[in-house]
Amino acid sequence: MRFEAPRGEEPHGAPALGRRCPSCGRRNQGSCPECPAHHRSLPYEATVLDITEVVAVALPRFAGYRTLRILGQGGFGTVFEAEPEGGGAKVA
Repeated sequence: MRFEAPRGEEPHGAPALGRRCPSCGRRNQGSCPECPAHHRSLPYEATVLDITEVVAVALPRFAGYRTLRILGQGGFGTVFEAEPEGGGAKVA
């Protein structure tokens, strides 16, 4: 999964270093927010984040139940699907 930060004006105080001029494509090697050749404002370049790493998490154990999977997760906690060890209907 990849996310891209929105393009647009640079955030206040963001460095101009390494941004490209929209006219000539030259990279700015200084901290000036303008192209030295064209004196045009340089756009803020988006940052692409790659979050493909998957981390295995051990499911918790509850007495008398076998935890099957995570159903949902949020600010107030995590909901798990489980089934009784002796058989029966699944619970959350």
